[in-house]
Amino acid sequence: MVAGGTPLVADVRGLVAGAEVVLEFKPALEIRGKIAREDGAPLHPQSSVRIRRAGDATWTRFAPVATDGTFAARNLGAGTYEL
Repeated sequence: MVAGGTPLVADVRGLVAGAEVVLEFKPALEIRGKIAREDGAPLHPQSSVRIRRAGDATWTRFAPVATDGTFAARNLGAGTYEL
């Protein structure tokens, strides 16, 4: 992932489906990343990354996932987010 031009390296292998990842960002940053299925199977064509500000009850942002597994969430305000 890249945030504000600074690469963030996270090895999330071994997470189970539904596991939460919490990241904290400065204002108006972009989260870019790539996801893949552990078994190597293709992602569902309508896959998306769900995003919410920590403490919020609902998922308010969704970043569509491209066929190669890449995604981008833009213009996030300062705070802690769950993906």
